[in-house]
Amino acid sequence: MMKTRVVFSILLVTGHLSVFGSTLINESFSGTDMPSGWIFHGKEGASNTSITTGVDKVASDWIVKENGTNFLRLTEYASYQRTTAIYTNATFRTDRNFSLRADIRITCPGNGADGLAFFWLKANTVSNLNATIGGVGSWLGVPRGSVNGKDNNLGQAGYYLGLKGYSFEFDHYKNSTNEISDEYNDLVRLEDWTHFSNASIDQSSNTNFFEDCGWQTFQFAYNASNDNFTVSWGFNGSTFSSNVTYSVSGYEKFDNAYFGIGAGTGGWYSSQDVRNVTLTGTAIPEPATATLIAFVGGLTLFIRRRFME
Repeated sequence: MMKTRVVFSILLVTGHLSVFGSTLINESFSGTDMPSGWIFHGKEGASNTSITTGVDKVASDWIVKENGTNFLRLTEYASYQRTTAIYTNATFRTDRNFSLRADIRITCPGNGADGLAFFWLKANTVSNLNATIGGVGSWLGVPRGSVNGKDNNLGQAGYYLGLKGYSFEFDHYKNSTNEISDEYNDLVRLEDWTHFSNASIDQSSNTNFFEDCGWQTFQFAYNASNDNFTVSWGFNGSTFSSNVTYSVSGYEKFDNAYFGIGAGTGGWYSSQDVRNVTLTGTAIPEPATATLIAFVGGLTLFIRRRFME
């Protein structure tokens, strides 16, 4: 009878804990102090030719209060800034469903450059998480893989040999022909900085989204069953009024990734703010797996003691 009850318990717990999905990050940035579980890097007066150029941003630069509410200010109304924030309390799987929702505010005030981004890095390609930074201007504070033989060991700020990942961008300055307008969303492969043309969403006519100085809520979601990404905006408190769905050729799925946020300014600049960041997906280790291992381990110890008595 004891053996029967044990088997039933294991099966019951396995089924209960295998429910997909969990909230990995739920960060409002509304506290008065820098939140724990993040690594923050920021420079004012920075350069892409040296990782040491510029003045380090301090806590009062990052956490800003307006109308009684705090939020994360990535870049101020000043030129040549770079900021990178990487979450360290959990990693997640990008080969499973995941979704990101956040409030952003761009160019308030500002003359329009360069943008902010949300990115993920393949964990086993990050050599030193504490030293991983992005560059100024068009980099949007996001680190890159090696390009044209450059890497961070050669003094190039933001290049990392072998780094892999992707970046979902809110870009508001057209730097090259790879960029479709002065205001657009895009998905970028960090390994070689490929811009996926079918993932580019022209937002230049949407004055209520990028440069209205108001907070905007967006959602970026990946469906692993059909390999599709969906970008949603125009949130009215319950639903989104605009949605674009696409897939990208050669998208590489990671079984373990870090999540981060970045922003950058160049000769032109803007203040760029973020709050209420929520990332939902499958954590590493998966909660069901970790809990089941702990349960089975404890149950095994109980059985041994019971039968040895």
